[in-house]
Order: sequence, then structure tokens, then C-alpha cells
Amino acid sequence: MTDTEIGDKYGTHRTNILNYRKKRDTVEKNLETTKPEATRPTRLKFPEIDKAMIELVDETLDKGGNITGRLIQLQARKFARENDIQNFTGSNGWLASFCERHDLIFKVLQSEGASANFEGLQEWYDETLPSILQDYALKDVINCDELGLNYSQLPNKSLIKKSQAKPKGCKLRKDRITVLLTCSATGERKMPLVIGTAKNLRPFVQAGLRDGRTKHLGFAYKNNKTAWMDTDIFTEYLEELNTDMILQKRYIALILDNFKAHNVASLSNVHLYFLPPNVTSHAQPLDAGIIKNFRDHFRTLMASDLFSRLRTFECVDDYYKGVTLLEACLWTVEADKAITTETRVNCFAQCRIG
Repeated sequence: MTDTEIGDKYGTHRTNILNYRKKRDTVEKNLETTKPEATRPTRLKFPEIDKAMIELVDETLDKGGNITGRLIQLQARKFARENDIQNFTGSNGWLASFCERHDLIFKVLQSEGASANFEGLQEWYDETLPSILQDYALKDVINCDELGLNYSQLPNKSLIKKSQAKPKGCKLRKDRITVLLTCSATGERKMPLVIGTAKNLRPFVQAGLRDGRTKHLGFAYKNNKTAWMDTDIFTEYLEELNTDMILQKRYIALILDNFKAHNVASLSNVHLYFLPPNVTSHAQPLDAGIIKNFRDHFRTLMASDLFSRLRTFECVDDYYKGVTLLEACLWTVEADKAITTETRVNCFAQCRIG
């Protein structure tokens, strides 16, 4: 086969084939005698932090726990502070490199979604909301909403090893509370309301907290058989809020979703405005990021407590078994306080309030 035919076959000019023939002996000799340069190992800037964090990840996963990237960053920063390691920020870039070095991937264990009522949303934005903002100052535009907390249960997201086909897990526990959060368009927060199933649990009695007298600790407590919000508890909450507004000589607009327990009448100083069905993810400030922020802070407080005692448990589930209702209530207060005024104001603004 000629050089021209070879060039036509492989899509190159015959002179390239000719040049290769002339230099073939030299090229092949160089390939035989030249050793590839050794790859220089990457030098870690913070090896102590890297070692401590992968040990934490391994121990948590081995004991059936879940751990998120955010928690790794927080624990890494805490480790740096405690060991006087300077110039460590625990950035997202550091986290990505950490996960790549140790073959970690982020796995979402479950998720959910919902459809929105865009016609109702447009009516809310065009008619109802402008009327509220015309009649009330921003400090008097209030939003409240409930969330459920399974305070003795693992989070549903975790970093896992790529080689780990299925994450280890522990038995799902069902200890839960309902938390009612309330805040204004200017960032003012009201005391959270916690709803549990029992009136006098042992930790409450030991702390001298009988008959739900917990307000000096920063939260109100109610109980029923289901730990869900019901009409009776919500009515009590509204009456107390109305009394506070009377004492302050204020009239407020309270924005609510259309949950059946909220179906009560307005009071003298608290006027209720109900969102259309299926628009809360777009029009309710608490759903615009405040509740998510609260959950993040709550899980961070719990995880910090867990990691500080991790070596004392054979399985992470042993820790969750021991979490008390009182601890969950106190973390609720701290998580609510940790939400910044700026975050609250921004979430209201995202819903066109402010």
C-alpha cells in the first residue's frame, strides 16, 4: 500500500506518512527509554481537618447515621477554631474537594413536590395583598404556620461512600412535635408554640415545668393526643395574640394558609387573611425560606450535640432514642432565634410584602 493510499484511508496527507516513516525509529526508541514523570502528590493545606472529618464521616456512617455536606462544613470550622487552625473557611469548594478525595456522593433519600394554583396566586397578588398593604403597616403584617418535627429521627439526606450500595439505616422513630412559628414583615418574631402529646413528661417534671408553664424558657407548650394543631389550640393562640395586641394598641393582619384548624373567626385586633389553596410555596413568607432556615438550625444544633457524644454510642440510633421532648423544645427556641431579621424580611419581600 502506497503512502497516498494510507493517507486516504486514515484521512491525512501522504507527507505526514512519509515524515513518520523517516522518524519512526527515533520515536520508538524514545518511547522505550523515556520514563513517565512521577505525578506529584497533591499537598493538603489542612491535613488535620481532612483526617478528622473523614473519621467523623466514617464513624457516623458505620453507626447507621446520616450526615450532610453542611454539617461537615460546620464541624470542620468548629474543629479549626478549637485547634487554632488559621485561614480555614470550610467553603463549598473545600467541601467539593473533600468529597472527591474520599469518594463521597450526596444522596437524597426522599423528596416531594406539589402543584401550584396560579390563578388563585394571581388574584392574591392583584387584589387581596395590595388591600392588606394599604390598610396595615409592615410591622403589623404577620404570618404564622406550623411544621412537624420528628426530633428523634435521622435526616433524610446524607453523604455516603460511592462504594456503599445502600446507606446503613436505623429504625425510624416517630417521636414528633408540631411547632408554630410567627413573625412580621419587619422581622419581629413571636414566641414559638410547641405542641406535644403529653402534659407532664418526665423531663418537664424534673425541670419543675408543670401544667405547660414554659414561657420563661422562650416557648409556649400545648398538648393533645396527636401533637397536631387543632382548632382549640389555635383559638387559644389567637386569643393570647389578640390580648397582646390590645395591650400594645395594635391592629394586625395575620396571613394564614387554609389548613382546617385555622378556620376560625377574626378577633378585635387580629384580622385573618387566608391564602388561596396550593399557593403557600409562592405566597407564604414562612414557606419562602424561614421554615427551611429553622429546620437547618434545628438539625445543626442536634447534630452538634450528637457529634460531641458520638464516641459514646455504638449506633447513632442510641443517641436519638435518648433525645427528650424538653431538649427538642429548647433547640426549637435556639433555632428560631438563630434566624436573622434579614432572612425574615427577605422572605416576606420574596412574597411581595415589603
